[in-house]
Parts: sequence; C-alpha cells; structure tokens
Amino acid sequence: MIFVLKLSFSWFFKRDTTFDLHFDNEDLQLTTLLDDDNLICEAQYENKKIFDFIQKDHILELIKYITQMPEDDSNSKRAYRYPFYSSKLLNCIGKYKPEFFVQDDKFFLYKIFNFFQQDQDVNSVLVAYVVDLLQQISIEIVVNEFFENQNIQQGMIRQLQSRSVSDFLVYLLQEKIFDESKYKNKKINLLQNILRRLDDSTNFEISSNISYIIQEMIKERDHPQWYIDIFFGEFIENLCKQIIKKNNYLSLQSSRILFNLLFYIEENKKNEQYRKEFSIVIDTDIVFSKIVTYVGDWIDFLLFQNSHILGEQKLKILEIIGVGVSLKNESFINKLYKSNIFKVYNQLFITYEQHDILHFQYYNLINKIIENQIDILIKNLFEENNFIELLIQCTKLEKNNEIQRKGQLGFITLLGTFIEEQVEKYQYLKQLVETEQWEQFRNQYFEKAKKINSFELGQEGIEELLNNKDNLQEEEQQYQDNNKMNEKKESD
Repeated sequence: MIFVLKLSFSWFFKRDTTFDLHFDNEDLQLTTLLDDDNLICEAQYENKKIFDFIQKDHILELIKYITQMPEDDSNSKRAYRYPFYSSKLLNCIGKYKPEFFVQDDKFFLYKIFNFFQQDQDVNSVLVAYVVDLLQQISIEIVVNEFFENQNIQQGMIRQLQSRSVSDFLVYLLQEKIFDESKYKNKKINLLQNILRRLDDSTNFEISSNISYIIQEMIKERDHPQWYIDIFFGEFIENLCKQIIKKNNYLSLQSSRILFNLLFYIEENKKNEQYRKEFSIVIDTDIVFSKIVTYVGDWIDFLLFQNSHILGEQKLKILEIIGVGVSLKNESFINKLYKSNIFKVYNQLFITYEQHDILHFQYYNLINKIIENQIDILIKNLFEENNFIELLIQCTKLEKNNEIQRKGQLGFITLLGTFIEEQVEKYQYLKQLVETEQWEQFRNQYFEKAKKINSFELGQEGIEELLNNKDNLQEEEQQYQDNNKMNEKKESD
C-alpha cells in the first residue's frame, strides 16, 4: 500500500518542503516566487497555497511580464526568467483556475488579446508565451471572444509574420468542440482575410506562414468542404498570378502552395476510401481552367530567365507540371503540348549538367507520361524533340577516356532502362524505339554505362568480395565436415 502511494504521489515524497515556507511571510512578493526554481513544479502539481496567494494584482503583473519587454534589458531576470516563469504559472492558473480570466467582464482575457493589437511586430518569444496561455484557457471562451471581436482578428492577422500566431489561427480554424454552424461564416471570413495577405511583400515570413497554414489545414482528413472550396476557388488564380512576379519569396511560396494543393488532389484521387468517408468534392476541370491560362508565362520564365543557377522557384514550377501531368487533365496536357514542354526540359537538362534534382524531375515526368500512356506528350518528347538523339548526344560527352561520367549519365541510364522495361507494355512506345538510333544507343551505351558504373561504384570489388565470402563459407563447411569425420574415426 505504501509503495502504491509513493508511485501515485511521487511528487509529494520528493518535493522540497521549504517552498511552503514562503507563505509564512506576510510581506511575500510575487517576484520571490518567480525566483524560486521549484515554482513550476509546485504549480503543475496544484499546490493550493500558490493559488490561494495569487490575487488580481498578481495576475496583472504576470500578464505584464509575458506581454511587455523591459525598456532596459540589463536586468536579466526581468527580460528572461520572469517572462518564462510567469508563462508557466499563468498556464497552470488558466488550466486550474480559469475563472480569473472570465470575471470582471473578461478583463484579464482582453489584456492578453490586446498584446496582438500593436503596430510593430510582436516579440517572437513573448508571443509564444501568450499563445500557449490562450490554449490553456477554456476553448469555448477564447473562441467566442475571438470571433465576436473584429479588432482581435485583425490584430492577429496583422501579426502573421509570427509562426506562433499562425499555429494559433490553425488551432482556431480547426477546432470542432463547439457549435460549428455558429462560427462557419466567421471562419470563412477569417480564412479569406488570411489568404489576402499572400501578396504582402513587407516580410517574407508572412507568405511562408500562409503556406504553412494551408499545409497544416489540408493535412487533416476530416475537414469541412467550405475551406476546400476557398483553397480551390479564386485563390488558385491568385497563386498562378504570383508565381512569375518579380518578388522571389512571394513567387516561391505561391509555387509551393499550388504544388501542395495539386498534390492534395492527387492523393485524394488515389484514396477512394477517403473520398467516400469524407465526401470531399474538388472539380479538377475548373481548377485547371484557371491554371492553364498561366502555363505559357511559366514556360517563358523557365526558358528566358538569364541566370547561371537553376533556383528553387523554377524547380517548383517543374514539380507543378509533374503533378499536373499525374492528374491527367486534358486541357492542361494539351497546353503543355502546344507550349512544346519537352523543348524546355531538354534545354534545361543539357544546360544544368550537375543538377541532380532537375534530372530527377525530368526522369519523373517521362516516367509519368509513359506509365499513363499520354500519347500526345510522348510524341512531343520522341518525335518533335528527338529524345533519342538527345540521349546519344549526352553519352558522347564523356571525359577522361570514358572514366569520369558527365553529370546526366546516371539519369540517362535510368531513363534508358525504364524505357526498355516499358516497351512490351506500350505499343506506341514500341514503334518509337524500333529504330536504328535506339539500337545504336542500346548497343553503344548500355554496356559502356555498366562498365563505368562498375568503375565508379566499385561494383567489381563488391562482386569479388562476395565471391571470396562464398569461398570462405565453403572452406569453413569443409573444415567442419573433416573434423566430424576425424572424430568419428577416433571413436571407432
């Protein structure tokens, strides 16, 4: 019995009983408790003396510590220790004594909310403390006050450069423990206001956090249709416009968001059980009707930007094209064909010889058009852009007497092998590779690539090691057999 009690109340048996001596002092100050290292542990285990001691003026002082940085930060306690310990103590008060935040017309709750209503960016450390506290207070109270007060909403949207604020907005948009119909229109308005800040170029973290909010929301499987309608409505067109704007980080984040949304559609299409269970409806024809308008501009951007570096922005556009092909939307594929898409890929493939990520995108796209048997793009690749000639041209560019490979050759090996594997499955592809050029490529390069791979990857040494291992195992087995025979003879 004593053992069970010790397990259940381990804190009681291990705690420093000198902590309670603070409360024998009639002039006890709040800072005295904040200076005690045991405060957090005592509060988390609901030491009644702490909560009896805390009064309204103490709550106000604690809120001040987590919402205001001192003008003079030479006092390290005030700048660092007090905000941290105040945050932990307020979290316990919010959890165990929430009435502090609802009495007196929610005076203390609004003191906390007012933190966000400032013209300058909120302190990145303090905002984490404030958001953490709001999530400890009764969710019904916080949500109701948030959605009933436009100033609070505008204040938080103003602070979208903060990841903590972004997390809290996701928390509010996804929370389902209260009456969803009561807040539906207000949530829609909130989400739309968040998305409108995508073109804000004052701080790159704003667009980054909007991308993060969308990604977090579409992660959840059980989500309402209304925010899917927002993401895949007019917002798609806004993303497409942003992708080729001059501001690099806005363009990049817009590309990331569009890719993530299209990837969500792809995953949704693959998972039939998910579609049936949650009844999410996305009209891909409408989505791509908005995208197709901008494909020509994206391709011009890929081809004619004068840069020696293929940046992440261009790679994201290539990823968008790849996932668009996977979705097999007819209007999108026709637009790619009219734009001579493989002229772009081939030019990039040759120009950026050492760019493995680009080469993977190239390989991935070819893989998709062949596996999905998209004839019009295969024609664009093999017939109109002379794909086999490109492969042969790249294999002739070896250095150092065929020992050092050019950067693309590893992917050329993958491409050649993949095409060979698909020939029997796909009649249209078969007639394209039954040519003298492909036979020349197969005969001249495949065997040569194998030798180069063996040299660079040490395959010959690996095979020799494996052969030696087999020989050693045989010798060991023979030795054991001989020992058994000798033992048998001796026993006889």
